[in-house]
Amino acid sequence: MGHALETVIDRIYDAGLGSDSWACVVADICRQCGAESGVLVINDQRTGELRFSDENGLAEDYRRLYVEDLRDDDLRLNDLLRHPVGTLRTDTMIDDYDAYRNSRAYRELYTKLGTEHALGAFLYDDGARVFGLRLFRPHHAGPFVDDEIRRYERLMPHLSRAFRLAAAMKAEDGRLARIELVLDLLPQGLLIAAESGAVLACNRAARRIVGPVDTTGTALTRRIAAAAFDHWRTTGARSYLSMLERTGDTCLQIRAELMAPPGAWGEAPAPVAAVMLVPADATPALSIPALQALYGLTEAEARVLERLVAGDTLDTCAQSLGVSRETVRSHLRAIFSKTGVGRQADLIRLVLSGPAILERIDRLIAACGPAPMPTASRA
Repeated sequence: MGHALETVIDRIYDAGLGSDSWACVVADICRQCGAESGVLVINDQRTGELRFSDENGLAEDYRRLYVEDLRDDDLRLNDLLRHPVGTLRTDTMIDDYDAYRNSRAYRELYTKLGTEHALGAFLYDDGARVFGLRLFRPHHAGPFVDDEIRRYERLMPHLSRAFRLAAAMKAEDGRLARIELVLDLLPQGLLIAAESGAVLACNRAARRIVGPVDTTGTALTRRIAAAAFDHWRTTGARSYLSMLERTGDTCLQIRAELMAPPGAWGEAPAPVAAVMLVPADATPALSIPALQALYGLTEAEARVLERLVAGDTLDTCAQSLGVSRETVRSHLRAIFSKTGVGRQADLIRLVLSGPAILERIDRLIAACGPAPMPTASRA
């Protein structure tokens, strides 16, 4: 995948987190896929009502012309709605393409707006609404070609996850609740601690490591915070890495990054520590629900992915799960399609490094409006 497409994927996740504009992302995707215009489409499953947002390159009266005049005569949108979420369709895939070319919508709307050729899919269903992205270009540009369609297909799983993230964030009240919702999907423990060791936020994996926490923190969080802040005041370095003994022979790998607190946590403008906790001898511990939520997998696919990341071959994975090797291969093909990778090594690397929306903890915190870090007073 080219560098330009990687940049678009980054921006897709930024838009899902609310730190970038969907309109700019739509413009980027149009350029990548050879489209001249594009629009996010939201379909209300109860009423059938359509909403359009973040258009790029469309005529100003697109919404009015479409909704008021020709919605019921749109053969290509009706074709898209008949297919399951996640099914890519182009206008040339319509069963009766000639009827589409001779339809009133094509003659009186699409030729006027320069949207004769379409490429797109509905990509996320929250139970009440279906979200998708459609791209267009005029008749003289010709239909979308295979390379452009493949580029859109590479972006589909990332768009789906970003829509899912955006919908989840909008459903939560308060910035802190939204951040914790996302961080709970991390297989690694992550907590936010004040210098006193008080815990300001803590994901599920961290709670399993440190035990029950309240606003005063625990002996462990106080030790970690003290070490990170002492390191900062001594060296001026915001990053702190350590192997910290916890109990007996068990050690924790610690990575702490000091930053100014978001206002959502109600703290004075003193730094806080974002702390990643991983048992030194841990094997990757993946949450089945998290894998399903992040990559749109079925439970069976998520269990196959969990076993592959743990080091199973296809044969041992099949034995562990009590299914045939061909069933595992079938699930793996579906996982490749949904994650946008094509090799098992790349798939495992993707999961172990954490998805793009989660591995950038600084971006998650930045979305909450942090202040600049104060200057450390060195000892």
